[in-house]
Amino acid sequence: MKIIKIVLLAAVAVMAVSCCSCRKNNSTTGGTRHSASLTGTTWQLVEIDGTKFKASGDSFTLILADDGKVSGKGDCNRMMGSYTKNDAGMLTFGRLAGTMIYCPNQADEDKFLVTIETIDSYAIDGDMLALSSGGSTRMVFRKVVQ
Repeated sequence: MKIIKIVLLAAVAVMAVSCCSCRKNNSTTGGTRHSASLTGTTWQLVEIDGTKFKASGDSFTLILADDGKVSGKGDCNRMMGSYTKNDAGMLTFGRLAGTMIYCPNQADEDKFLVTIETIDSYAIDGDMLALSSGGSTRMVFRKVVQ
């Protein structure tokens, strides 16, 4: 039963990413979409709770390492912590730690950090990463081209 639930959550996340309005700039080569890797990629927030989000520079980013560590940046604070994932699309974050500088855009940073801790699944389609909670897409990230 738990496996069916995970598969359904992953399917919903994939459908949500494919319907996302921010998908229009995805590139394909020879008709085949090349998906980014979850780990070792810098992901930048482009949508949160169904609302487009405009991040600048290196703000509102996530980087997941192969060793289960996650790092990133909100509006002005760096963060770090751990995550757990499996091949069925399950992804959870442990408690995140970070610097505590007051940001001009503190409300967006707070929402970013609180939302990440609710995530229970992920799906990647091309250069887009969808993070979901309870079957609903909460955050959409785009791969940052270095």
